Amino acid sequence: MKRKTIARILAALMIAVMALTLTGCGSSADGVVKTFFDSIDKQNVKQFKTCFDKDTVEEMEEDMDNDEIKEFLETMDDYLSDEYGKNWRKQTKIGKAEKEDDDEYTVEVTIKYEDEDDGDDVEMTFTIYKDGGKYYLDESSFYNINIYY
Repeated sequence: MKRKTIARILAALMIAVMALTLTGCGSSADGVVKTFFDSIDKQNVKQFKTCFDKDTVEEMEEDMDNDEIKEFLETMDDYLSDEYGKNWRKQTKIGKAEKEDDDEYTVEVTIKYEDEDDGDDVEMTFTIYKDGGKYYLDESSFYNINIYY
């Protein structure tokens, strides 16, 4: 096989892997939480919705259209930037998922402060469940981000 052909095949595979990584939340329990925070950081509505099951997304869409969801993500990003600094996403450490029972996991998240004088690091716990071979963020965990005090 020629080098150009091999290079094209490898490039196509890499693009496919990247596309799956960017669009899906269901690859692992801790991956769902990573995608959740990435979607906030990038204000990516489509990516955000992949973190929740179909019923949750339908309920969300009953209350907000995509523009309102994007505005909400922008608000969340602004809050996190104000609270933890402009590099909040880089300071977010997502732990390994711990299995609670057959289809439920917990994931610990820590956000470190840029200025250590501000206080202790913030720790949150997210509940993830597996359904049909995919992992989803339990909607009750969504409120663990502590946007409103």
